[in-house]
Amino acid sequence: MKFNAACIYLSHLLLALPILAEEIRFDSARDWNTWNLPRGIIEVSPSGRLAPASVRRNINAVPNLAAFGGGIHEAGSNPRDAALTIDGDPTTGWSPDPQDPSDTWYLDLDLGRGVFATRVILHFTADAPPFALFDLLLSTGEPQIDLSNTSFNEVLTFRTQHRFKENDKHRVVFELDQSEHTPIRYLRVKNLLPIEGARLAEIEVQTFGDNLTLNLLDRSGSINIEIGEDSDDDVPLGNAIQLADGDFFTRFRYGRAVRSPEDVWGEITVDLGAVYWIDWVRIVSGIVPRPTNTRGASVGSIGDRILSLRRFEFNLYEVLTSDGSLSPDGSFIWDRKFLDRRSTLNNQQGFADHSFESTPTRFLRVNWLIWDANCAGDCGAAAGIIEELMVYGLGFPRDAQFASGLIDFSANKNITALRWDADTPTGTALEIRSRSGNALDLDITHHDKNNKVVTAARYEKLIPSFRGKIDTTFSAGTDWSAWSKIYSTSGETFLSPSPRRYMELDVRLTSDDPSASAALDFLAIDFSDPLAEDVFGEIFPAEVEPGVESEFSYFLQAGSAPQGFARIALETPTPLRFVEALIDDKPVAVELTATDNRLGLQFPRLIRSRELVELRFTTSVFLQSTRFTAFLESGDIRQRVDPGNANALIASDSDIVRLPVRSKLLTNLRLSSQVITPNDDGINDQLHLSVNLVNVLEPRPLRLRLYDLSGRIAFEQQTFTRAGEHTLSWDGSAKNGHRAVPGIYIAEVFIDGDAQQQGLRATIAVTY
Repeated sequence: MKFNAACIYLSHLLLALPILAEEIRFDSARDWNTWNLPRGIIEVSPSGRLAPASVRRNINAVPNLAAFGGGIHEAGSNPRDAALTIDGDPTTGWSPDPQDPSDTWYLDLDLGRGVFATRVILHFTADAPPFALFDLLLSTGEPQIDLSNTSFNEVLTFRTQHRFKENDKHRVVFELDQSEHTPIRYLRVKNLLPIEGARLAEIEVQTFGDNLTLNLLDRSGSINIEIGEDSDDDVPLGNAIQLADGDFFTRFRYGRAVRSPEDVWGEITVDLGAVYWIDWVRIVSGIVPRPTNTRGASVGSIGDRILSLRRFEFNLYEVLTSDGSLSPDGSFIWDRKFLDRRSTLNNQQGFADHSFESTPTRFLRVNWLIWDANCAGDCGAAAGIIEELMVYGLGFPRDAQFASGLIDFSANKNITALRWDADTPTGTALEIRSRSGNALDLDITHHDKNNKVVTAARYEKLIPSFRGKIDTTFSAGTDWSAWSKIYSTSGETFLSPSPRRYMELDVRLTSDDPSASAALDFLAIDFSDPLAEDVFGEIFPAEVEPGVESEFSYFLQAGSAPQGFARIALETPTPLRFVEALIDDKPVAVELTATDNRLGLQFPRLIRSRELVELRFTTSVFLQSTRFTAFLESGDIRQRVDPGNANALIASDSDIVRLPVRSKLLTNLRLSSQVITPNDDGINDQLHLSVNLVNVLEPRPLRLRLYDLSGRIAFEQQTFTRAGEHTLSWDGSAKNGHRAVPGIYIAEVFIDGDAQQQGLRATIAVTY
């Protein structure tokens, strides 16, 4: 985070003192370290460029093993060179020391997480012969268990073993069959025959793809498991997270006995932390422990093959996805991908795959039947053991979000604008929102030993060994603003209240195309010392009839303005007509700069603390809750005026004007004449209809139709428009292109509302 400053000198003589304009800038990898970036979702390049990480398919699981705590697990000989097998350099490598005992000529690699691999590829350096005789052994990380069921956690069981004899290849590929080979986490290369100069250069493990549940909590994700409808029976996070930790020997299992007159379902909900394009879910169930012999081989294995070691612990279950969209009752809208019982193949393999068309997904839910009331739990219910819930997709996220956290200016500052540079290819977008405030809340969060959040009272009742950590953080206080609307352009005026001491930014990178993503190069916050403190503005009257020109007074007062200010700008969505300006009820002559939606007022002298400014003007209001926003200005510095109590004699305390609560979208239909004579003599040749369109935020079709007395349409016109005063015209021509015949016509102006079509009618006459 960088602070920069430059002096801006004011052109007006009364304000000749320099005002210091500063910025906070985020544009390097170090700057972004202060942000709450979800690891694995948002990546920071060495140059400081932020972009979503792409989800990959058919990947090598070795290059990023350190992200999961992997690396060289053990090297029995020459451990100093072991890491050269995963450094990406094909010219360096590892070989055992021939002087060491032959039973130490091995290297064990830990991938950091369990994967369903398709092949293992061993590369040997090209400047010497490869290993000629060696074994490749694969393990899920399973500890050895002897016939007495005693576990030796420090000793791995390698259930897949393959010997390569008379090898002369520098690239050796071992294909894995997922129907026969278990998932793997560890692999061992054991050299059996010394070859001078031979070195193992690189190890590749080709696997299905990036599993999106790994490092879930670091990715701003979460997991929650509920049993039945009893919210007190939630599974502690420490237990639930075991089905997404990449370890096939830590597992989730619901261990309580269930008895109920009704069916009981378990519900697993995973928040992936971003909206991904998901097309594959794999549920891996429990392993069946089997004894191993003294050499670590599986009792019951046959060559490179293993007998089934797993079983699928679900019976009736369903898989659902949601992108986070909400139904009218506030719950997620779920898309069911599967509902059925397990297959025989599922039970044999110990896992189930569910593939479907690429679906935008942030939340994944797996529900399973624990207790079947119709048969007392004996006809297919299951406690539900899950070792891993694996989720795969492809491409960039549809929606990835991250936040700045608290940005502290150390004192009240006038935050003037946000600037950024971003790359937004077609179909992608950058969305930035802000909020600001002066107060902070101290949040204290208590956890039990399973990392489940508990109340302070509950925490105090726990015995010390059952207590977990206590987190202390600061968060936005009660005076903070709501999140602003999305900033539309770089350099746009700061949309949240200012001056303030604290602010936060929320950034969202979106994409409708999995092959493309937006990227953020830098973001800067422009600020300066306040032009005044405690500046409030309010408008009167606070409610008017829609579309009727009314006179308003905007009152403004600064609690503290030691240097004073002399320029005020007033902005609104509707055209303004200035009437006069007053200071403490006395009219003053101002220099006016006006556009349709803005009044710029230069006062003849500085406005000081506690002086009441009144700006009188007329305008028409067409939208409910129309805001009138004022700014103090000095050179390039602008300070937004907060809504509040500026004049104790009025009760507005707001800069918003309301309209009466009505359902009408059209009001004030006015005709240029009741009779038209379209004979090109320049007198009443056309009909002009003026109408006010109220509370229409997005373009809607506004239509004009002319009917003859038989109900036939003589003329029709349509335009798309928003709220405001609009004029439609008819030149007396008919649909056939000829002039309308003389007579009485019905003119109808109508628009389609959300609930119904609304219209206004009037009669006119056509004569010649």
